Amino acid sequence: MKGILFMALATLATGASAAETVHLTAELTRNGESVARFSGDTTDRVTFPYRDVKTITFNKSVEHGMPVADNVDIGTIGFITPAVMSNGKILIRYHVKYVRLLEMNTTKVGKLQLDLPRTEIFQTASDTTVANGETFQVPESQSNGSKYVLNITASK
Repeated sequence: MKGILFMALATLATGASAAETVHLTAELTRNGESVARFSGDTTDRVTFPYRDVKTITFNKSVEHGMPVADNVDIGTIGFITPAVMSNGKILIRYHVKYVRLLEMNTTKVGKLQLDLPRTEIFQTASDTTVANGETFQVPESQSNGSKYVLNITASK
């Protein structure tokens, strides 16, 4: 009985250690200039998260004579999950959101100042299959007159 249990544990440990490491690199450009670049290693079928945001607090309204605060996150949030397929190719599932502050307008309500952030948002999510080391370019997208291009590379 102990021998069977040992064999089962050894098999599980071997399977767990066989998971492949995948190196991911992603770059988002806006009008040809890099606005976000991130890379790192993750294990097959494990999501690689990325977060580079600055939270800006602003007064969005007035209630009972007092300002009501709110937040807006400016920057990039991304998630990439690679899955190494039996044919050696890598399935990439991705979700990337980039928020850019265009301007922070203000207005007065009595003696209080309200802020009116105006943002531009680029967001994309999908999946694709690439060969080992291949770079995939998400079809360019237009947002508020800006041209966005996302490139993702996966290598095992």
